[in-house]
Amino acid sequence: MLWIHKRLSKVEAIDIEDFIAERLLSVAPATVDRELYIIRSIFTVATKVWGFNLDKNPMDGVRRPKYFNERERRISPDEEMRLIEALAQLDFERAAEQRLQELAGQGLEGMTFSSNSARKKGLAQERKRLRPVAEQTCKPIPIFETFEQFQLMTAARRGKTLTLT
Repeated sequence: MLWIHKRLSKVEAIDIEDFIAERLLSVAPATVDRELYIIRSIFTVATKVWGFNLDKNPMDGVRRPKYFNERERRISPDEEMRLIEALAQLDFERAAEQRLQELAGQGLEGMTFSSNSARKKGLAQERKRLRPVAEQTCKPIPIFETFEQFQLMTAARRGKTLTLT
């Protein structure tokens, strides 16, 4: 770490690269990456706040260490229950919205409006009136809930799973 004793204007990218190589011998790549973030911040403050005139930020062009820091984590039974309940609620809301659109469309059939804004106002009133009926008569299909159950039962890992798009 000889670059620590250099004048700020004399520090070059190669000095930082040497620091990275040296640190990787004793700590994990993620630690080095966090340290590089701090060093970059120091150079940024030195140039922008303290007014040091550097031709180039020595951190520009420095290759950060590559690392895979993903951790294996399973959700707790409580988290699983809350997730399933939330997804069931989403399935219900989706079904209620579809039913509401169906009912509101039928309710406005044959009606004529003087303007588009009058039609939108009429639709909003009809939707408000029909919301309780839609919630009572909708038939939720547990798409999200089923998908999440599949994910949990197959112990699907993040990035190794299906998506709902």
